Amino acid sequence: MDSLRRQCFTSRMASRIAVHLIYCFTLIVALLCIPFCAVMKEDPCSLKQTCGACIQEPKCFWCSDPLLNETEQQRCSQRKDHCDKNYIIDQITNYTELRKKPLVSYTSNVSEVIQITPQEVYLNMRVNDPINITLKYARAEYPVDLYYLMDLSFSMKDDKDTLQTLGWNLEELMRKFTSDFRLGFGSFVDKVSRPYTSTIPAKLEAPCKNCKSPYGFHNHMKLSDNVTQFLLEVSAANVSGNVDEPEGGLDALMQSVVCSEEIGWRRNARKLLVFSTDTGFHIAGDGKLGGIIEPNDGKCHLDEGGMYTHSTLQDYPSILHLKHRVRENAINILFAVTKPQQEVYSLLSKNIDGAKVGHLTANSSNILELVEEQYKKVSSSVDMQHDAPEYIQVTFYTSCQSSSEAVRQSNKCNELKIGQEVEFQVEIVVRSCPADPSDWNQTFRIFPVGSQEAVLVYLEMSCECSCEHHEHSLLFFQEYIEDAPQCSGNGTYMCGVCACNSMHFGKKCQCSSSEPLSTGTELHRDCKPRKDQNVSDCYGHGTCTCGVCQCTEMFYGKYCECDDFSCKQEDSELCAGHGSCKCGICQCEAGWIGDTCSCPVSTENCRSAEESKLCSDHGRCICGTCQCSEKYMGKYCEEQIPTVDQSTLCESLFPCVLCQVHKRGSLTSEQCAEKCTNLTIKKVDAVEENITGGTDCEQDYDECQLKYQYLYSETSAIEIKALHELKCPIQMSYYTYAVPVVVVFIIIGVVLALWKWLTLKKEKLEFRRFINEQEMSNWGVRLLLYYLILLRNTVHQNNVFITPPLSV
Repeated sequence: MDSLRRQCFTSRMASRIAVHLIYCFTLIVALLCIPFCAVMKEDPCSLKQTCGACIQEPKCFWCSDPLLNETEQQRCSQRKDHCDKNYIIDQITNYTELRKKPLVSYTSNVSEVIQITPQEVYLNMRVNDPINITLKYARAEYPVDLYYLMDLSFSMKDDKDTLQTLGWNLEELMRKFTSDFRLGFGSFVDKVSRPYTSTIPAKLEAPCKNCKSPYGFHNHMKLSDNVTQFLLEVSAANVSGNVDEPEGGLDALMQSVVCSEEIGWRRNARKLLVFSTDTGFHIAGDGKLGGIIEPNDGKCHLDEGGMYTHSTLQDYPSILHLKHRVRENAINILFAVTKPQQEVYSLLSKNIDGAKVGHLTANSSNILELVEEQYKKVSSSVDMQHDAPEYIQVTFYTSCQSSSEAVRQSNKCNELKIGQEVEFQVEIVVRSCPADPSDWNQTFRIFPVGSQEAVLVYLEMSCECSCEHHEHSLLFFQEYIEDAPQCSGNGTYMCGVCACNSMHFGKKCQCSSSEPLSTGTELHRDCKPRKDQNVSDCYGHGTCTCGVCQCTEMFYGKYCECDDFSCKQEDSELCAGHGSCKCGICQCEAGWIGDTCSCPVSTENCRSAEESKLCSDHGRCICGTCQCSEKYMGKYCEEQIPTVDQSTLCESLFPCVLCQVHKRGSLTSEQCAEKCTNLTIKKVDAVEENITGGTDCEQDYDECQLKYQYLYSETSAIEIKALHELKCPIQMSYYTYAVPVVVVFIIIGVVLALWKWLTLKKEKLEFRRFINEQEMSNWGVRLLLYYLILLRNTVHQNNVFITPPLSV
């Protein structure tokens, strides 16, 4: 027993010691982090060791004063009071308009039309220091070029006949929108090579009855205002045939886009390309099936007859390559396809700027309606885009044509009239300096989709200081000395500090990598922040060598204070998988923002395919998700919450609460994600009752009770607090009843048996006592008889003694 007690005591003590050790370890780590965090929070500039690194930190400046007391002051700082103004290096972000012509919407000369202003700007920018520029756009009346690109495989024969019939109607339709209209016509089948088409000689000549030989792409008619010629070319174009189902549509599309002169695209015209087909398309890589391995070069390869000459020489183009060419040539594409092909072409259109998809009937009888609808969308809307590299973030804000609405993040405006102006605020941020200095100067465009007009942006990044170059330092009276005595003759003195050569290091380049290292208290002071000399050298992540921290693996920085694995996580991924961790801070990729890079810059996720308005104009787009205003719900705030009483709203919210909190109910995971994304649901241990503005709900599910509470937030969005556990009655099984009954009966049986045994034992003892008492009461009679017998024997047997038996 004592041994067992000792074991229990030892176990409890070991557990307590382990808990205390963990607590102490956590406390020590926290205390070590506090000084660094405090330094970073107070002044993020303090850890920058060179002028170039300093000016890449927002609001930091560099002091190059050679007389600066570095034991008390730091060169990179947010404060300027300790540095002579002649030695302050502070790059200022600036913006200059190089060319700004006024908007011109109405003019007889198309070349004088100006839809966007300014036309050219110059920016000198620091990293993470945003600048805002104002762009103005006005819709103008433009000529229209419409090129009809048609699949002429055999299944499209009736569609060709319909187009021939509706040719004049198409011309009359477009004349309603513009007096300057031109038409062109082209067709495609597929590559004349196995396995795309049959190479049997008879099939090459006539792949089907009344069919012409197969071909890749043919430009039948250059853009022209001669509608009669258009009808004749459509009538003369015969259908052809191929073997596999997908067609060579992307080959034809690429040639139609890049062959500007051969097709006849005008620079100052609104370009509309109608792509008509009833089947899918081959993509880059499919050419290898026919032994065609040379990539598509994205150049024009049409002969004098308008035939594509490189159909069997080059592979199909990639979607990304096609996207760039469409953007460069500012062409709006309408994919007029049959219903079975709508899904695949919808995916294609999402990857091509300005592309739309329309449902084409079996015989193309609704082609006029599709063209009219597409033209209205293209001409009356503006969609601003840019082609800046990924390390430059461009964000658009506008209120469109409404002066009463607040400016919101959006790059689109619809329902514009000719001459109507809209204003865009464009925020430009340089997220990081590229590793290659040649990329520090960039030129990119900001442009409306489908237009050749653009704002040309010349951007110069401030990624280094002038004092770091000998020729520039002379202009600004900064010292630049190679093999300087200030650097022990082992480095270059510039910007007030030493840049050591490859064989030396230290604050004054006094330490050599080939000689024994010196130590000392003064040198160790350089291995920790001057504002906190109580922390360990190099924050415990390295060794102090000649006043310089030699960091261990995975740590870096002046004091080994940086690592690339301690950034915030989102969905168990550093920086949500949309950025890189640099010195504990997420550096987001282009298109993502936030502390964890989890918020998309784009607002496309807040627009439905049917509705171009942001959150259906019933909410705000926050972090790529619609936060609906009061009385609206749905992923895009497209559904109006009906006016209902408390119980009805509780019932309508119940399926979402059940599927999101408890993964149960009638909604599948896909339905739950689609219908319930606008609801903010929090799991809680207890629901506070009678809260102001809140409504308590209780719903039954599968003999259980779910309790939750909803209320409207400041943004008028519904917020729900739900208990993380369902209240269910205890389920009593057969064993729950049977086991206690059996145990009770066993206990009763044992008690009865024990009572019986004790009773029998007591009765047996009493019986023996009775027998003994009986025997003791008969002993006197036995003794008297004994003596009588003894006397008789003595008298009658001559004094012979006979011992009487005890039983007498």
